[in-house]
Amino acid sequence: TGSEIDRQSLIEEFSDAEYIDQLGRELCDVLCMLLGGEPSLLIQGVRDFDGFQAWHKLIRKYSPITPARSLMCMIEAVTPPKVKQLAQLPNAIERWELKVYQLEREFGEKMSGKMKTAVLTGMCPQDIQDVVFQNMEVSTEFATIRDKVRNLVANRIMSASMPVPMD
Repeated sequence: TGSEIDRQSLIEEFSDAEYIDQLGRELCDVLCMLLGGEPSLLIQGVRDFDGFQAWHKLIRKYSPITPARSLMCMIEAVTPPKVKQLAQLPNAIERWELKVYQLEREFGEKMSGKMKTAVLTGMCPQDIQDVVFQNMEVSTEFATIRDKVRNLVANRIMSASMPVPMD
């Protein structure tokens, strides 16, 4: 089964089956403490208190990989909402990058750097977009643009909060 293959690869990775069994039991304990209702019932039937198998059952039940879920994740990653308030931009970028990461990790869909730059620019307020367009070059990497946007926003927020000297 899939959970046995995962357990075997964990044992190969850490070279210690006893350690993996201990981690599995600890994970099962944590899941039992945190979950209630149907999820709790779902994991109570797991043999040998294997937390990895319990986690696997929860993922299969509550986070299945379906075409509709895949499409929804793609839409969220490609069309994040436009940010109106400059102070909200850093958090919006973080949320969007999590969606992009989820898209790649769960569905195997990888956005190119140019596509990420376009989506990031599209979610920025117009004055930030203007700065991105002015500083864009063919070889500019996404991470560089993202960091420049973050720094620019941080500087503008900080300068806006500074008191204005009196005459």
